[in-house]
Amino acid sequence: MKKNNLLFATIMVACTMSASAQYAVSLGLKEDKVSNKTGKIPSSIKLSYDCLLKDPFAQAAYYTNSAEEAAVRMAPGEITPEEENKYGQKLYDEIKKEGKEITSGVIYDALNQMMNDLLLCRPDNCTKLKYTMHLMKDTVINAYTAGGHIYVNTGLIKYCKTTSELACIIAHEIGHDEKGHINLILKRIKVAGQFGEILYTLKQITTPSFNQFNEHEVDCYGADLAYAAGYDPRSGAKLWKRMSEEKKEMEEFKIMKFLMSHPFSTERYDCMKKHITTNYSMLKFE
Repeated sequence: MKKNNLLFATIMVACTMSASAQYAVSLGLKEDKVSNKTGKIPSSIKLSYDCLLKDPFAQAAYYTNSAEEAAVRMAPGEITPEEENKYGQKLYDEIKKEGKEITSGVIYDALNQMMNDLLLCRPDNCTKLKYTMHLMKDTVINAYTAGGHIYVNTGLIKYCKTTSELACIIAHEIGHDEKGHINLILKRIKVAGQFGEILYTLKQITTPSFNQFNEHEVDCYGADLAYAAGYDPRSGAKLWKRMSEEKKEMEEFKIMKFLMSHPFSTERYDCMKKHITTNYSMLKFE
């Protein structure tokens, strides 16, 4: 009788838990959502790059990257969502040969649900890309994307402390697709006459092909998307602060700004904090 009562109590607890709380249990993370409301990213969001443009080296990198991207975007030969998904599938076909993918289980299901919840919060002018989540058994703290395929390593999930941290990272990866960064990589290759060299294409996508301003854009997009889905974007910012403290980055070497593909983690924290406090005044940082 006691065993039956315990089983009944366990079932009742599971039934009364919110969906997000169940995701947290499945992922082994603390739930820190600020709302259960799911909305859309508002059109009033302001994005600024000023936090990255504090010295001549950063400014030079910004204008160089902006000019190059503008030239590529203006070149003939658009990459359609269907083409982008096609090349994302080709990359997946290569990655799955490594045998690291996990295709079932509570963590896999929770990741899929989190991604789908975030996708519902994209603005009305979102892309027509089809998205697929991949859980990879890999201790490296990393997530990446290509052509609508989102890859999350088990090492990253273990590193995260809260559901909002993980949601901000997944939203960040969605941002690379939604903001056209993958599309731009493919178009660069097409403009260069190398579009048919699929292995070269795959290498371009899997190496750090984004620049630090792309990264800032999707850090902020990820915060916006996560908040629209009810997650706490401040957790995403604090994740970068934690990483910066662990990396002990040597940020005095400002000349590196011209060559870097990502901002310093401390900059990412400061920039996300500024973005969040500018656009969501109700969210206060401790």
